[in-house]
Amino acid sequence: MLRDGSVGAQQVAAAAICRISSSPEMKRLVGDHGCMPVLVRLLEAKSNGAREVAAQATATLMSCPANARDVKKDEKLCEMDVVDAKKLLEKLERGKLLNLFSRK
Repeated sequence: MLRDGSVGAQQVAAAAICRISSSPEMKRLVGDHGCMPVLVRLLEAKSNGAREVAAQATATLMSCPANARDVKKDEKLCEMDVVDAKKLLEKLERGKLLNLFSRK
């Protein structure tokens, strides 16, 4: 659903990721299943709700150090045609994830 669903379905899937990712183990498990690139792409959705929930899910998963390391290593995110992907990686490099979604 997160990868191939409609924007509405992707929004619901991202919200579910937020709800189930309360423990570090679940955050790592979700990250291991390749959700980060899909969530970053969802930041460019036309729907404000989809963008908001994608930002929440991304921030939730990035609080797991293993997910943050994986994203830093994933050069494909930088190459993606997503404006916020480069911003995400820059913030990670400076350790300022909390400020990522506060400004455009």
